[in-house]
Amino acid sequence: MQIFNSIEDIKGLSVKALTWGSFDGVHRGHWKIITAMRNRGSNLLITFRPHPKKVLERCLFRSLSTDDEKMKLLRDLNVENLLILPFSMTLAQFGPEVFVKYILKHIKIQEIIVGENHRFGQGQKGSIKTLATICKKRKITMSALPLTTIDGTKISSSRIRKDIELGTVCIANRLLGRRYSIKGRVIKGNGRGRKIGRPTANLEVPDEKCIPMNGVYVGRVRLGKKKYDCLISLGSRPTFKEYQYQNAFEVHLLDFDQDILSRQLEVYFVHFLRRHIRFSNTRQLKKAINKDEKIARSALKDRFIL
Repeated sequence: MQIFNSIEDIKGLSVKALTWGSFDGVHRGHWKIITAMRNRGSNLLITFRPHPKKVLERCLFRSLSTDDEKMKLLRDLNVENLLILPFSMTLAQFGPEVFVKYILKHIKIQEIIVGENHRFGQGQKGSIKTLATICKKRKITMSALPLTTIDGTKISSSRIRKDIELGTVCIANRLLGRRYSIKGRVIKGNGRGRKIGRPTANLEVPDEKCIPMNGVYVGRVRLGKKKYDCLISLGSRPTFKEYQYQNAFEVHLLDFDQDILSRQLEVYFVHFLRRHIRFSNTRQLKKAINKDEKIARSALKDRFIL
């Protein structure tokens, strides 16, 4: 995959098919568009950095995929050319026709492929009807693909983010087409888990990633080239008074007890297990964790998770 970082870098490029969008998460709905582009032959996908919502809403927007994750996912889907277009308030003010003119000024294309709900241009005023009119003027073919659905649910990045934030990661995984994951570096914790015989790896929570609702999850971990079953704890630790208001991202790797401080983990969420509750003593807490482990082992047994 050839990667470009400015509109000037693609000067002279000629492709048969083009699409653009945020492509956050590169989910199953995006696969349909990418597959259609690949079927046409040479192709170019344009995405944005940062995500337009970060610029337009001026808020801490949590995405489904970091820039590096998105590039890997697109590479795995055999996108031929990728333009990562810097998104700014100036670009956001371009009307639909001006925006199309801007992205096409240096390249030649035969077809633009988008989803049927595609919006673009200032205030998202441009629709597929607008795009069809613009393409007709430029003698370019325009294809609007029906939205991908699963069990009647339309797949979109916003829907998947909502499912993750609500803790329904099993639904989010189906819509994504893979297990949702978060990468993080292991940092020094307070050692509470080790004291009760259940050591945990404490991860730095990445600011830019969408984080599931607080609670306990069944998951898997990738450490280097190896994979391990795990329990994931997000949020407070109500059993310990001194930590009950401190949020943490803790991972208990099953059948594993090595020092992995400062190592990078990729944590995959399989399904939500339970909410956090306050136990009257550590003995009850250990009993609950033992039960959690049994459920996790049963859920992950003989299942291809990664």
